[in-house]
Amino acid sequence: MEVRLCDHGTEKQLVDAFCHQVFGVGSNQAGSEELLPSGVISQNPYANGPSPTAIAIHDGVVIGHVTSTPFMLWINGEELLSYWLGGIHVFPEFRGMGIARKLASCITNSLPIVTGVARVEPSIKAFKATNWVWPGKIADYIHIVNPSAFLAGMSGEKVERFVPAPLRSSAGMALRLLRGPMSLGIKTWQGFSSVRTSIKNGKEIPVEEVSTFDSRIDKLWQNERSMYTLTNVRRADYLNWQFPTAKGWRKIIYPGSNVVRAWGMYTIKKYNDGGQLDGLRALNVIDAFWESDDPQVLKGLVDYFVHRGHSEGVDIIMFSGDQPSLRKALAKTAFLKLPSTIWAGFHSVKNEYDFNSIFAGAYITRGYADAAGGLGPE
Repeated sequence: MEVRLCDHGTEKQLVDAFCHQVFGVGSNQAGSEELLPSGVISQNPYANGPSPTAIAIHDGVVIGHVTSTPFMLWINGEELLSYWLGGIHVFPEFRGMGIARKLASCITNSLPIVTGVARVEPSIKAFKATNWVWPGKIADYIHIVNPSAFLAGMSGEKVERFVPAPLRSSAGMALRLLRGPMSLGIKTWQGFSSVRTSIKNGKEIPVEEVSTFDSRIDKLWQNERSMYTLTNVRRADYLNWQFPTAKGWRKIIYPGSNVVRAWGMYTIKKYNDGGQLDGLRALNVIDAFWESDDPQVLKGLVDYFVHRGHSEGVDIIMFSGDQPSLRKALAKTAFLKLPSTIWAGFHSVKNEYDFNSIFAGAYITRGYADAAGGLGPE
């Protein structure tokens, strides 16, 4: 068994066979070969040929695989070419042999800066073995639009994300008994908060739905990037490639005079995966960016999403990202912070960045790398 970088010129068919067996599709990255609307680029603007991929080969067959996607990362005032990694996949019969760690080491040490997200402990362990740093998690916030529907699903293992571990054993029974009073309590709390005002205000915000972002997004990024020590570069061409409207990603802008003052990306979907949100219809805000010098811009953006969620009749609104102004705006509109489940990890081959310290000023959302995951379109 050999672990090394893939030679795409001679081994593409081997990788395609692996990807068909594991994912049901070929090795082309999502969105790269599809027919997209006018104005959406079909190739990653930062790619220069096939993306680096590490493979494990046994008897001429690919039995393990991890690939990378180039993008730009903002670190301490510089835009740097980096790569985010997808999940490591190894055929079940070859697991437990250290192949995942070898794949992680191979791809990590071949690229200058790599990053990725992980939910499960085995993935994190595989990358920690190659000196990755996992300094923090991506924050998720929830606004309950329909308390009855939300509480109806909160039983058994579904309470895991919403209830502290020591209370989970009795939480299911308590929720069944208190569902009615709790639903009334949430509605009353929202009534006393500024939710009603936000819904009314959000209806008046001059937000526009767009099929593609344009150069005004780039200008906003240029003006606001210095607010953060670590985040993904947000330029129109890359966002249009990674999140094509043709695949169900929705884009909005909050325009000003010849500028965009704020923007956001979201999806609306009903969960039918048997997970903690099973049966719920959600509006998921995966990324947002805004002018920082006027607090009313961010307030207007949040109000718009609250209004949109209520008008769409969803059960919950999910908003990702942790930043002081955003936390304040979400708290005023009855968003609650959920226990985080998605870790963000980093590695620089020269070890020149202290990611633990840098992460304190980071702005990382579900629009980072492939963190959108299950929040994506139906």
